[in-house]
Amino acid sequence: MEAKWVETNPFDMEEEVKRQQKILKELKVDKKCNAYLGIMDEIKKWLVFLPLIAELRDDSMRPRHWKAIKDKVQKEFEVNDKLYLKDVFNLNLNKYQEDVEEITDQAR
Repeated sequence: MEAKWVETNPFDMEEEVKRQQKILKELKVDKKCNAYLGIMDEIKKWLVFLPLIAELRDDSMRPRHWKAIKDKVQKEFEVNDKLYLKDVFNLNLNKYQEDVEEITDQAR
């Protein structure tokens, strides 16, 4: 979360999250307990978030596409090398997954 978003490797991170999900599923615990459900919910958010990061980092993204993203999430942010992964995560892009995918498709 403290890494600059342009320096992250979303594909490696996604593989690690999937590995953690597999480990969690293999644990012999009550799958209905709050701790298990909470961790699984966070994992699911990351599995939606990381592919979106990969799409947003595409070279085809232009200022007009970023404006469309900002309008959709209704938050203002600067896309530069000072933007951290936590800042992008806090945009709650998982709530706008289809919209973000449509915008990045238009950019490509």
